[in-house]
Amino acid sequence: MPAFLAGAALAQPSIAAVQNNYSNIIRGMPNYGIAQGSVFTIFGSNLGPAQTPVLPDLSQGPLATNLKGVTVQVTVNGTTVQAIPYYVSATQIAAILPSRTPVGTGTVTVTFNNVASSQSQITVVPAAFGIDTLNGAGTGPAVAQNASDGYSLLSATSAANPGETLVLWGSGIGPAQGDETKYPFAQVDQTNASAVQVYIGGQLVKPSYAGRSQFPGVDQINVVVPPGVAGCNVSVVVQTGTGASTMVSNTATIPVAASGRVCSDPASGGLTSSDLRDLLAKGTYRGGAIILGKATSQTPAISIPGGPTIGGSVTAVDFASASFSEVIINQVNAAQALPQFQLISLGSCTVYQVQGSQTASLNVGIQSKALDAGTLSMKVPNGSTINLTKSQNLGYSLSGSNATGSTSPLFIPDSGGQFTFSNTGADVGPFSASITLPPAINWTNINSITDVNRGAGVTVTWDKTNPYSGFVTIMGNSYTASNPSDPRTAIASGFQCMAPYSAGAFTVPPYVLLAMTPSMTISGVSVPTGLLSLSLSAQPVRFTAPGLDNGFIAAANSSGKLVNYK
Repeated sequence: MPAFLAGAALAQPSIAAVQNNYSNIIRGMPNYGIAQGSVFTIFGSNLGPAQTPVLPDLSQGPLATNLKGVTVQVTVNGTTVQAIPYYVSATQIAAILPSRTPVGTGTVTVTFNNVASSQSQITVVPAAFGIDTLNGAGTGPAVAQNASDGYSLLSATSAANPGETLVLWGSGIGPAQGDETKYPFAQVDQTNASAVQVYIGGQLVKPSYAGRSQFPGVDQINVVVPPGVAGCNVSVVVQTGTGASTMVSNTATIPVAASGRVCSDPASGGLTSSDLRDLLAKGTYRGGAIILGKATSQTPAISIPGGPTIGGSVTAVDFASASFSEVIINQVNAAQALPQFQLISLGSCTVYQVQGSQTASLNVGIQSKALDAGTLSMKVPNGSTINLTKSQNLGYSLSGSNATGSTSPLFIPDSGGQFTFSNTGADVGPFSASITLPPAINWTNINSITDVNRGAGVTVTWDKTNPYSGFVTIMGNSYTASNPSDPRTAIASGFQCMAPYSAGAFTVPPYVLLAMTPSMTISGVSVPTGLLSLSLSAQPVRFTAPGLDNGFIAAANSSGKLVNYK
């Protein structure tokens, strides 16, 4: 046994990823980089002791470059520095990258008990801010305090109001002067030095302070909520630098109420502010979500040099899905616990990134249990009734396509129409609820968009002459791979924006698209691996059933096309 333990202690550390501690932006993305003076995270195995990491008490003395036998060495352009660990563990290290580290591509090495890891690549940039979020994954609600309300932590029932000052937390504003091992750290405003800009709900706001907090490596941004924004998921993005050094942060959200402290969204399943307050006060929440949609996409013709022309088709896919569940609500993350509040607020955009076969795994602090609704059927506009397929995990689904080889026919007419869902009852008692799927959106400039210049943004327009009370969802995604035959090398990114149908147009801003990976090129051919789509969505319909606190049906009719993101 002692010999075995000795062998385990000498296992070589292995580095799997190096990311900003708060944004978790993936290497290979255009907005990836570890800023000088920022807190970064190393993921891997055998990186340090097995015990759960504990943050140090900075009031008891300065940080050290050796923590529990772990050191982190960074070398860039011939200069070697020792990073300053905040905490260490077997699978994760958080450390401060000294501000004097040169900018450029270099290497990072972890040494634990005198055993060094192989070198891993690190890209050091002047500034690249990461917003701290409640789930710790860099997505969803931001860790934000309302300085105008006793520095309370924002939540769905403690929302900010326009004109109030918020404090955002994160890291990556840029290098700072001072001893980065000591607390309290000298606070210096770096708004101008790092060209810090904040976008809240799509509006540009200059912060009143952006720089180091009293904690070394940790930054704070003080910013005023602009007028005219409201919703439970108002987007927040921080941009630093200019020109080629421009970097955009991860996208986080904040709750904003026009008045009072309870937020609401028109696309949130029909819940009012008082409804939301009542639901969040419950210890458990039993909810249901039914999603209905039709997606039509254009595949442009692609001419291969010296070869054939491929593509040039239009494909339609119909789908319906449903889920019912009981969740135990954690009050801090309650807005994420409810399916209705995973949307983005009107006027806002959000961005996501995925690497390889990775799937999103958010620690939202809730426990859930699937509920059985019995047999779930759907009456379609022609009067016939179709049962959705129930899976072993009690999810419901139905799909159809006109693609070559599809054995499942389309079931949604292009003109939309009324659909009625009903069930036989089980954990969820019998109900019957209807929604009218809108017709296909008339995307008026679809044919003029082929290449999307990420640095310039993209404007989409639609015909709004027929009055409609719904909203438009603008979505895009892009895919690239260093080795197209190896899924592990793939990187995907996407965005979602929401606008009222009555607007008739929406511009996806550059700070959103700059977080998107460009479309990949194969053998000199720019392949349109990106998708851009517009969905005309109905106002969600709310329904109730025995054993259910709240249920809603959402329906959308979308049109999309493959494009090049450049």
